[in-house]
Amino acid sequence: VIYAQLKYIHSRPIGYDQAGLVEIPLEGPLSGKADVVKSQLLQSGAVTSACRLSNSITYIWRNGWDITWPGKRKDAKDLFDFLGVGYDFAKTSGIQIIQGRDFSREYPSDSGAVLLNEAAASLMHLPNPIGAQIREDNTSFTVIGVFKDFVSASPFKKVYPMVIFLSSRQNGFLSARLAPSKSIT
Repeated sequence: VIYAQLKYIHSRPIGYDQAGLVEIPLEGPLSGKADVVKSQLLQSGAVTSACRLSNSITYIWRNGWDITWPGKRKDAKDLFDFLGVGYDFAKTSGIQIIQGRDFSREYPSDSGAVLLNEAAASLMHLPNPIGAQIREDNTSFTVIGVFKDFVSASPFKKVYPMVIFLSSRQNGFLSARLAPSKSIT
């Protein structure tokens, strides 16, 4: 039984492309300098894309119960994981958007938009999640995309419903996709 569980965990798809994906903690002298680091990495050609993250893609620690949507039962208590990201999240992480789109600088309204994972879209039973209005506390957001579930914590745990917000304030990590044409040695 243990062997079967370990084999399943080892072969379980994680939902993003981890090959060439690095995360840089934005601590100490890098704190508050995500855009500068991103710009310099892109200019050097060392990375093909980069994105700010509120926390590591492998350890989503912020969650809550305060998401509501049209048709949610009053007595429902559903726990959601939250992740704040910058632009180019899907391109950098390699997650697959299956409906809608990623955040884009071309849409200033994206500051009030969110992405949902499949688990969240399924839980909400929205006939067409793109364009739906959801709320966190007293703030309304428009769903612009749905992405395939990804393992954001222990591979032994189920994937929780997740809401991803566009955030310029939360800069715990910079995720970067290494350029395959550059040597890392």
